[in-house]
This record gives sequence, structure tokens and C-alpha cells, in this order.
Amino acid sequence: MGVVLFIVNLLTGIVTYSQNAKSEAIVEAFKNFIPPKTKVLRGSNYTTIDAAKLVPGDIIELKGGDRVPADIRILFAQEMRVDNSSLTGESDPLLRTVECTNKENPLETDNLAFFGTLVKEGIGRGIVIQIGDNTVIGQIANLASSAVNSVSPLRREINRFIVIITCIAVSCGVLFFCLGFAIGYDALTNVVFTIGIIVANVPEGLLATVTAALAITARRLAARKVLVKNLEAVETLGSTSCICSDKTGTLTQNKMTVENLWYGGRIVKGQNYQKFGANHKYEYDMNSAGFRALQENTLLCSEAVFDNSVPVGKVANLHGSEAEIAKQRQQLQEDWEKQLNKQLWLDRPAIGDASETALIKFLQPIHDVKEFRAQYPIREMNDGSLAKIPFNSSWKYALTICDYKTEDSVNCVFIKGAPEKIWQLSSHILIGDEVHPIDEHWKREFAKVNRVFGDGGERVLGFAKMHLPKNRFPADYQFNCKNVTDNNFPMNGFVFTGLFSLVDPPRFDFIFVK
Repeated sequence: MGVVLFIVNLLTGIVTYSQNAKSEAIVEAFKNFIPPKTKVLRGSNYTTIDAAKLVPGDIIELKGGDRVPADIRILFAQEMRVDNSSLTGESDPLLRTVECTNKENPLETDNLAFFGTLVKEGIGRGIVIQIGDNTVIGQIANLASSAVNSVSPLRREINRFIVIITCIAVSCGVLFFCLGFAIGYDALTNVVFTIGIIVANVPEGLLATVTAALAITARRLAARKVLVKNLEAVETLGSTSCICSDKTGTLTQNKMTVENLWYGGRIVKGQNYQKFGANHKYEYDMNSAGFRALQENTLLCSEAVFDNSVPVGKVANLHGSEAEIAKQRQQLQEDWEKQLNKQLWLDRPAIGDASETALIKFLQPIHDVKEFRAQYPIREMNDGSLAKIPFNSSWKYALTICDYKTEDSVNCVFIKGAPEKIWQLSSHILIGDEVHPIDEHWKREFAKVNRVFGDGGERVLGFAKMHLPKNRFPADYQFNCKNVTDNNFPMNGFVFTGLFSLVDPPRFDFIFVK
């Protein structure tokens, strides 16, 4: 009996350990797969570094979709709104400004943004004031880590069952131990009977049965792409009706790539020019007027840029005098750029959100992004800021006004955003090199294409432009883009140039259940 119990317990322990160890190893790899990045000012240039390397005093830049990497004080903000629900429970995005509006309660002031909160819209810059455990969320995490973990329903029932069985077994053992003396047995015989009765009442196979049942269920879940981190979670999962998870960067790789284009009234595959080569037969025509219009619309509306800066870790290893360090830095930059030039544009680091990064990686092999944007500089407003409106979830578009000279115009408004919003602001559509009014036919075509892209799980962006007449908007016209409800240029009558659809491949084939 002892040998059998030993073997059962050994096998049970091995199964439990292997299951949990496998899950823990995958979860640890999952956590460190893509470290959080942030855009920081180092050496008079903005570069992307791991958020864990931030120090107090660093100046960082944020935009819609970024997660705040530390507690920061706002230095500049343009329609910047953050989601503080994880801290205060406030569900509505809160506007951030440079003014201190509440000196008594830092959580209520408008000039602070806190680690872990999400920038919902707008752009801003700030100086890091607290990092790590000293942040507000870090202090909350320290308090939460000291809390006692709740017992699962299965563990609670097993503990209750063990107490009942123990009471019954011990009671029976003591009773028969006393009855043995009454019958006339000696003490040693009574002890042996007592131990046998107690052991007989204990279900030795309980642990093995429960572990085997949970392991079998976990294996069945694994076949359905669900990885169980803790076997006891299997029982709890049975009463779960909804599992909520962030998608981008969690269930997916956060590496958007162009899948399809719609321009000139037809859908074409967005195959990357550098990846497939010059001899490949592409569905899109890079020299057509429709493609060029969509290309310029996309590049001038995008803020993403390629990051050619040397990683901070390499620069930190430089030593010597200032002149020697400067020389080493220059050589390091040259070597790093040579290394980057050997990579495809698809694999090069870029600064910007995933959608805009995917667009410039698709268009860069066709026309250099930096050179193209230099031909059409963005107009400046009275205060020296750029004439642009960042994307906002309320109005669902981003807008840029560029110096773009044609026969009848010197300024052009480029707009991108949710396809249905851009379509609503447009009155014409570009087909080839001709502009056609949007009628019922094109409305049906747009709805059909938008539905096809949406059914494919693709992220869709719409683009449009409007050349402003130079008799009303001359070269020295002062545009106002501070407020979307109080601008001094038309916001309807755009010419729709096309759609881009993008895909984000899955990051892992498993859902994790803790």
C-alpha cells in the first residue's frame, strides 16, 4: 500500500509540475516578447528606447494609442486626452494641458499623466517625474501585491472535503481502538487496526483523480488553442461566461502590413515592392494617376518616420575624451546605417503607430518618404505650430494642410481616418485622373468594398484631399487648426482618393488562463 501511494503521489506531482512549468515558461516568454518602447529626447534627437530605461528628467513624446511609460508632467499638448479609468475609474478621456488645475490632488490636475494610462487621442510631450515603484500605479501595485490571493472554488471544496473525511476517519479509528480493548485485544493489535481503519477511510486516489481530470481537461483546452497556466483554473473556467482581453500587441503581433488597396474603383493586392522585386506582376500600377494621388495623400497625412538612430545601449559603451566619443559616435552611426541598409524596409525600425508604420514601409520602396514630404512642407499657424489636426476618436480623422502648388491652388488639405467618416466629408471620387461626383453607384461600391475589408478582419483607412482655391486661400493665408469646431477653411467637398486595408497577424496561437 505504501509503495502504491508513493507511486501515485509521485506521478501526480510530475503531471502537475510539468503542466505548470510549461505554462509558466511560455508566459514568461510571452511577457518579454516585445518590451514596451517609448519615444524619448536623447542628444537633441528623438529616439525609441525601452520604457524601462527611462530616468527622471527625460522628455518623452506621446500620441494617440501610446501608453504612458512613467508619471510625467505635461510640457506641450494638442488635444491630448488620456484614459485614467485604471486609476480613478473615470471612463471618459480627460484632456491634458500644461496648466496645473488642482494643487491639492495630483490625480485631478490637468498637467500630469500617469504610468500605465492610455493616450486616447492627440499628441503631447512631457518630462518624466517618477518611474518604477515610485509612480502612482507602482504604489498601488505594491499594495495589491501584499493582498492575500483568493482561494479557487475547487480548492475550497477539496479543503472542505478533506476536513470532513479526516474527522470521520479519526473518529472511526479512535472508536475501534477503544472497542478493541473491550473485546480483549492487546494494545499493538488495536493500534494496527486503528491505523488500518484511518487509512481505509482516506481516499488515496482523490489527488490522482482530481489531477488527472484537470490535466485531461487542460489537454482538451490546449487542442482548442487555450493554454491553462494553473490546473485549478480549469474548474473556475467552467463558470466563466466572458473573457476580456486587449487585442493589439497582446493577441496580435502589433506589426501591421498592407493587405489591399481600393482606388480607381477596384480592389488590388498590396504586395510590397521591395519584397517581391521589380519583375513581379503587381495588381496596382505605380505610375497611374490614381495610385500617385493615394500615395501622396497617405505620406503627407502620416507622421511615421524610419528610426536610423543607434540604440542607446551601443552609445552607452563609448568612452574617452569628448572628441574621441564624438568620433566614435559618428563611426557607430555610419556602421549602424550600413547594417540597416542591408535589411528590407519591412524589417527596419520606425517611429509611429502600427498603421502609419505599415503604410510608410509599403510606400518607401516606391518613393523615398523623407524626400517626398520635403516637396510639400506642412503650413505653419500664427504661433509657429504646424497646421494639422491629430486623430481623435470623436471626429475620427486626422488632417494636414500642405504647401502644394497647382494652377489654381497653393494649399491642399489632406485628410485620413475612418472610411465612413472620410466618405461622408467627400463629395467627389478620383477615378484615374478624373474627378467624378459621388452618386448612388459609388455609394454602393464603397459600402461593398468596406464590408469586404471588414469581413476579412482588416483595419481600413480612408483618404481624401481638397485643393483650396488660391483666390480665397493665398500663400500667406493664416490657417487655424486649433479647434475642429472653429476652423477657417472648408471641411466638406473633399475628393476621395482611396482606401488602404491592413492586417495584424496573430502573436500566439494560445489564450492564457491563469
